[in-house]
Amino acid sequence: MSLMGKSLVAMMIAASGTLVVVGAGTANAAGDLYGAIATGMGHAGSAVDYPNQAAADKAALAACSRTGGLACVVLTRMHNECGSLVEEDVKNAVGPFVVSDTQRMFYTRTGPTRAAAEQKARAASNRLDEPWALRTIRPPFVVDTVCTSNAG
Repeated sequence: MSLMGKSLVAMMIAASGTLVVVGAGTANAAGDLYGAIATGMGHAGSAVDYPNQAAADKAALAACSRTGGLACVVLTRMHNECGSLVEEDVKNAVGPFVVSDTQRMFYTRTGPTRAAAEQKARAASNRLDEPWALRTIRPPFVVDTVCTSNAG
């Protein structure tokens, strides 16, 4: 996956946001546990405590779809750690002229703890100020942070 796709994952979404979190329920905290965060058209879903990554991805995509997300994609995969989803609301601009409705940009990161994942996701949202292209309408904020049961 490219640096853009992996380390600076930002999706511009133009719909209202919803997040659903699901868990496997019977996970063994002593073994490896997996999770994922998926988003699609302003909606998000996550899944934690799955025995493998494929199952976590599938559950996160299903959770995203249940909230009304269209074309949901997995943005972050977790392995014995936490994942955080940060949103920043922006409008496209050309010079001084705003040329779009408010759009949501999502950033995700993982970390060994909730605090570390949130800090990394917030840092990812700190892009260079591009007033000629984007105007921040609502500063970055944490939408949700989820952790596998065996995360620090």
